[in-house]
Amino acid sequence: MKVKGTERNGEKQKETESYGKQPLLPVASFAFRGFPLPPLLSISFRRFFCFPMLSAASIAFCSFWPASVWAKRGLSTKFAEVEVKGLKIGRTYSLKDLVNFPLRITNSGDVATDIKVSVWPPGNGEGKQGYEPIPNINWIHLSQSTFTIYPGMDGVTDVIISIPNDPKLLGRRFIAYLWSESQNKGFLGVGLKSRILISISSQKPTEEELKKKFVEKRVANLNFSFAPMEILANNVPVGKKVKLKNFHADLKLSNPNDLSYHFRVSPVGIWETSIDAPGGFRPAPDPKWLIVPKEVFKAAGYTFTSLNLELKIPDKPEYRGKGFLLLLRAEILEQDIPAYAYAKVLVRTKK
Repeated sequence: MKVKGTERNGEKQKETESYGKQPLLPVASFAFRGFPLPPLLSISFRRFFCFPMLSAASIAFCSFWPASVWAKRGLSTKFAEVEVKGLKIGRTYSLKDLVNFPLRITNSGDVATDIKVSVWPPGNGEGKQGYEPIPNINWIHLSQSTFTIYPGMDGVTDVIISIPNDPKLLGRRFIAYLWSESQNKGFLGVGLKSRILISISSQKPTEEELKKKFVEKRVANLNFSFAPMEILANNVPVGKKVKLKNFHADLKLSNPNDLSYHFRVSPVGIWETSIDAPGGFRPAPDPKWLIVPKEVFKAAGYTFTSLNLELKIPDKPEYRGKGFLLLLRAEILEQDIPAYAYAKVLVRTKK
């Protein structure tokens, strides 16, 4: 199985995104970085543009919001269009197991959002030449179809594709859509539309292939977060390691679950996410400026764990008197399909 991906000159491509403060012209795309795969499946990701209020929009503004409500509401995903090739009849496939690519939705707004994901056949104008509408939407199901996504966090679900054992399907291609939409009432509604292209192999599966059992992975979407989700350290010197606590910029990880879990907390480049730098700040050129003394640890239930973050910015003239954004990402290691939480670390350096 093979995978094809697109990435334009190494630049980050913007994911599907919408905001509740003011309607934007959103863009949907996928930034693919590659990973090892089995030899027969082919997946490709396409870039497309979508505009609010049009019939083919990937983002729908579903209701008006009260004038007194100005919370920003936004969703983004890298799952814009996925093409899977070489699927065998009578087999069940997990996009997480095959290509490590579940449907992942990031809440880029500043309020919690309830999300429902459903499978749809293509509507008018949503077809693709050479592909038939999926005969039955029950070919595709989601390991979790509803979840609440808190600001700066991911909701994640595996996408399971089951092909009936029908020889009439050999060599045919089908199209379906995933529609991820907010369920909150009284606010501007936001949604994302993702397209799945399925190509079925012209070869029948072997008896050995048909005997293989499919085991669905656990997607818990457990609740956890950073507290606070953004910190600011002012007047930070360059050229030496400092503790952010000394700049009144302490960050903790919250585990509000009733069980203990192992967490991994690590710095990531802003280009790996859909998070933008606020005004007056730019992405730090090296996420490793931010140091997490203990990246993997166990946190008991109902606890806050201090991360004791450190920072070391090289002593260069271009780094003095500047504002930088660094990001931290957290995940629970016991979860089969990881969901992430993010925190912003804003730094202003001494001149």
